[in-house]
Amino acid sequence: MKLLKRNSLSGIIVLFLFAFLMSCSKDEVEEKEIISADIERVFIINEGNFQWGNAGISLFLPDSNKIIEDYYQQVNNQSLGDVALSMISDESYFYIVVNNSSKIEVVDKRDFKRIETISGFNSPRYIVKGANQKAYVSDLYEDAVYVIDLLSRKILKQIPLAGWTEEMLLIEDKLYVTNLRTDYLYIIDVNTDELTDSIYLACKSYSLIEDNSGKLWVLCPGSSFDNEEAFLISVNPVDNQLQHTISFSPQVTGVKGLQKNAGGDKLFYAVNNDIFKKSAYNFDLPQTPFIESQSQNIYDFFIHPVTNDFYVLDAKDYNSRGALFIYDSEGNFKEKFKTGIIPTFVYFERIEK
Repeated sequence: MKLLKRNSLSGIIVLFLFAFLMSCSKDEVEEKEIISADIERVFIINEGNFQWGNAGISLFLPDSNKIIEDYYQQVNNQSLGDVALSMISDESYFYIVVNNSSKIEVVDKRDFKRIETISGFNSPRYIVKGANQKAYVSDLYEDAVYVIDLLSRKILKQIPLAGWTEEMLLIEDKLYVTNLRTDYLYIIDVNTDELTDSIYLACKSYSLIEDNSGKLWVLCPGSSFDNEEAFLISVNPVDNQLQHTISFSPQVTGVKGLQKNAGGDKLFYAVNNDIFKKSAYNFDLPQTPFIESQSQNIYDFFIHPVTNDFYVLDAKDYNSRGALFIYDSEGNFKEKFKTGIIPTFVYFERIEK
């Protein structure tokens, strides 16, 4: 009887282990599932903690209202690196800027598998695609903008610029470059890849957009530490002349996330974790928030280029997992999802159907 009971117990244990292993195997397959490039994909770049090497990418699928954590790690079985910051794509590849790892990861658009690493940067920040298979990369410490060849995936040259170069915008053959260390907006001719002009703003800038009338809007965030005021400045890109300089209250600093709606006639920015909306056709600053904070620590926000939904990134305490809040075009709350640590950038993949 003892032998029979032992064998029965052993059989039960074997069956249990088999079922457990099959369950694990099934979960493993699901985790590593490649999401089809034929459906809309929204990528949330998570910085991770500085020098921890825990940057990641959350993949949001609007069609199924699902978010997949650390998608790059799941697909490639390796860490993305230290402090991921921004992302663009061309017809075939994604280019992911990993700031403190001094690199850009090239990823296949079809299956999100890593193809190659572009290295040789100091502290890259943002990337803009130009013509002739070239791209431009700003940098925190290099006092320059890099020009890279997307075919050879090599750095072609550096264009010297004083200070911390930040967000950039290409309008025809002019690349406008913001700077958080000087009071100038720099202009690069992308035909010659040379600095050709600069615009004195009298404030340090980091973000810019073009509205539907062709006006350029530049945001100077201000700094309480340096006792600097925040400004929103409009520029005529035809003659590079300042049109209007709009001053925020001296108490308002740390203005974030200059964005526009799909029509390009409305501008949005965040102050003290509230999001404000203003017309691109007047020069008054709104007093009432468009989206009021839900106790978030808004690190940045982005607007869907078709639906006008707001994707608001909450960094929380900068150590635990952050959150993605989604609002509709009228500012009504829709959904909330967990992200990786310090969500910082949203990339909306355009699907051609």
